[in-house]
Amino acid sequence: MDLNQAKKSFEHILNIISKESRTDFLMWLTDYLQNSEKTDGLSTESANEDMILESIRDEIQEKLPVTATSNTETILVPEVGPNADCDPNITVHVDAFLYDEKGIDHLVDQGKLNRNFCTKCGSQDVQPLNYISHSTSIKQIKYIFQYLVPDLSNKNILDVGSRTGGVLYGAYLYSSSRKITGVEIDSSFCELQKQIIEKYNMSDRIQVIEDDIFNQGQLASESDVIVFHNVFDFFLPISEQERMWRFVRNTFRRKGTIIISIPSLEAMVSHLQTDIDLDKWVTCLNDPDLLNSGNVHLYGSVDNEDSDLADLFIYRVN
Repeated sequence: MDLNQAKKSFEHILNIISKESRTDFLMWLTDYLQNSEKTDGLSTESANEDMILESIRDEIQEKLPVTATSNTETILVPEVGPNADCDPNITVHVDAFLYDEKGIDHLVDQGKLNRNFCTKCGSQDVQPLNYISHSTSIKQIKYIFQYLVPDLSNKNILDVGSRTGGVLYGAYLYSSSRKITGVEIDSSFCELQKQIIEKYNMSDRIQVIEDDIFNQGQLASESDVIVFHNVFDFFLPISEQERMWRFVRNTFRRKGTIIISIPSLEAMVSHLQTDIDLDKWVTCLNDPDLLNSGNVHLYGSVDNEDSDLADLFIYRVN
């Protein structure tokens, strides 16, 4: 295709796009071109990384049940906080790394999952089920390492409660971090992660430690980026959650340390008796413009209803 043909094709695309979508398309195009310049023509390499991560996802899907829960873990029902509405009778655990919205729709079509529950047996009085994930989705992973965090050369990343390992693999593929560590207390998840790391030759930079993060104070204090995702409230009683968050605040004190959390730190600690003053401890770095760019690049529009990027929060330790 020569230049004139390319121009005509571009004009044709603009003419057939609705006015409502045209701005989103142009924002996506600008963002795409800017990222292409930044990566110095490495778009093919990025596509290969995407394929590797998706291949890992597909492989883990074959190894775990749809809920991606382990027979050796105990899941508690939060009594307070942002997940206090997760009645176990109407809550479905689905790993977001393994199944995005389209993946869930496919499971529903196959009859492996339901979207709704009946409030009056035999009637059409239905309500949506609660879906909860303890893992980060692929698009969230890409958003973290392609948008949220700064250059990670010679930096150490720690994922607290690494479960199926999505953040670890994403950090390996999309960042130049020096060391990537997952601390996971469940032995079966640790074994799964180690199998994937070995198979995909990632052991030069990734390690998985089977332990309680409470026992890994030195490792935690040496980490430059820490990821928390629904890390304690489904697995510890309130008193233990409070103890863990005090440990986290007292351990992650090095100025400039980056904390990524889902949901926000405010949501995770505000209902607990911890005496943590978040304003003194951390500064929230969330940027609406960055979120818009991520949505356009990863979802195709600023306000895509399936986007989960707004659930991510980034903080810098003061």
